[in-house]
Order: sequence, then C-alpha cells, then structure tokens
Amino acid sequence: MHNKVHLSDAEFEVMKILWCNSPPITTNAIMSQLPEETKWKASTLATILSRLSNKGFVTSRKEGKERMYYPEVDEESYLSYETKKFMKKYHNNSLNSFFNILYKKEDFENSDIQSLYKKLDE
Repeated sequence: MHNKVHLSDAEFEVMKILWCNSPPITTNAIMSQLPEETKWKASTLATILSRLSNKGFVTSRKEGKERMYYPEVDEESYLSYETKKFMKKYHNNSLNSFFNILYKKEDFENSDIQSLYKKLDE
C-alpha cells in the first residue's frame, strides 16, 4: 500500500462500500448503502470522501451534476497493512501470542480450526 495511513471507522465504512461496488460510484449510491444506524447527512459523507481523497484512497471526477468516486487503494492491500500493524503493536509479530489469545476465548468453529491447519500445512 502506497499510503501508510490508518482510516477512521467512518472512512473505513465508506471504503467498504467503494470496494463492494464496480467503480465509479456516486455519492447517492454510497448514501443508499450506508448501514441503517448511520444517520449521516450528505455533507458528512462529502467531508469523509474529501478526507479519503486527501489520504489518496479515492479519486473523483464530476460528471454532470454527480461526482463519481473511484477507490485508489484495494481492500486486500489496506487490510494487509492494518493486520501487520496490529500484529506488531499488540503481539510483537508473534502468531503464537495472537492464537493464544484467540484460543482462550474458544470462539472458533471446528471447521475454522481445520481450515487453519490446512493453511499452515501449505
């Protein structure tokens, strides 16, 4: 990822919508896909999109009365960056530390554990 920046929760919510749609996407389309509990005004969304643009995550262009938005950072790159940052900050890059915390919570389905074993064997 070319920009080493963290997204706020609101910015990430907007990026998830951008990633799930074929570009370009309009402001109205983004507004219609926001979670129901998000009660943003159009001006709030415009501010978030402007911040995302300043961070290099989106570009836009005006087409008629609509502004069209394009993601510039793909989801996998951003999630990889955040995951690596999380692992370093909270687990000193130790998978053992990470899995010990998860294992103690016992929140895993048996199928998830089997999938993990397969990945580790590869």
